[in-house]
Amino acid sequence: MMKEFQWKTILKLSGEGGSITFLGKKNEREHWIYKRNINEIFSLEEMDDHPPNVEYQPSKTIKKLKPTVRKSNEATHWDSARKMIEEYPLEYLKPVHVHPEFAEKVWDIISTKKLPKHRLKLWVKACFPTTTNEIFELFYALTKSKHTVVLTGAGMSVESGIPDFRSPSGWWKNIDPLTVATVEALEENYDLFYEFYSVRINTLKGCEPHEGYRILAKWERSDLIHEVATQNVDGFHFKALSNHVDELHGSILTYRCHQCENEASRDQFLNKESCNFCNGKLRPNVVLFGEALLEKAWNNALNHIQQADLVIVIGTSLQVYPVSQLPKMTNGKTVYINKEVSEFQSLFDVKIEGSARDTLIAVDQLIRS
Repeated sequence: MMKEFQWKTILKLSGEGGSITFLGKKNEREHWIYKRNINEIFSLEEMDDHPPNVEYQPSKTIKKLKPTVRKSNEATHWDSARKMIEEYPLEYLKPVHVHPEFAEKVWDIISTKKLPKHRLKLWVKACFPTTTNEIFELFYALTKSKHTVVLTGAGMSVESGIPDFRSPSGWWKNIDPLTVATVEALEENYDLFYEFYSVRINTLKGCEPHEGYRILAKWERSDLIHEVATQNVDGFHFKALSNHVDELHGSILTYRCHQCENEASRDQFLNKESCNFCNGKLRPNVVLFGEALLEKAWNNALNHIQQADLVIVIGTSLQVYPVSQLPKMTNGKTVYINKEVSEFQSLFDVKIEGSARDTLIAVDQLIRS
């Protein structure tokens, strides 16, 4: 006996005067076929209201409300179904239901339309019901901004396996940074300094940039973001193929002599060798506590932020001066993303408490670039 397949609602739209339903079902070859039903609730049908054998008088013609349903021919490909959907002014119709299996296909259609914000939000909620208001606000701001800057901190790299510093369970809970990540430690307690940074360097060996990093790089290529300023020293933005990156605190991937500033190799530092030129102590090219930020990186980041329509801050507690002041330097919209959001971040326009990676994935789902 041949299996009977049931029609399912792919998309239902409502408007003044009725609804439009697009249906789909799989055939015996597991291929989808589609059709359209139009329910014109307030369709007007002229009815003659005069007795038989009486001369017809047009003035006595009345109009009665009569529901009608019109069906379309069946379509065997999504492209044909899409054309049926796009025949209608979607900007004026309300989505009542979107089948989860077709959410991305429907959203592909809607993302090409220039819908006002309130109607676009209805479609986002219909296609992706778990999308929060905050995620929508970030998505909308990102698509409208002409100049967007992203500022990242340690929380961005936590999901790649890099230990955080300032969370309750971070390294700084057990190690006072003022005793190790300083010029004084480098000069007076080099063994501790070396041990701290060699562990960090070796930790990077088994870590890769997570999907959030790759999304930021993709947004850069799509001209959605124009600058990344980062407090991180792990090089993950570059590794994920972002190009416009300013490393405000330097890089743990390159090395030099602290005394004469000649370049050194990673192996030289990890082998605890001395400088080949002056026998000085080797160090990573990171900014230590008490040292000035890299002037070129700082000035470039500041310039971009002052131009920005949108500044997105991700995974930083903003407790380190002067980077903590950067979000205050913009007149644009500000968004804060972190696993922990406190009253300290109350001045941001949008606050998203949660995973950096998951948040960026959720926003990217709405971006069709």
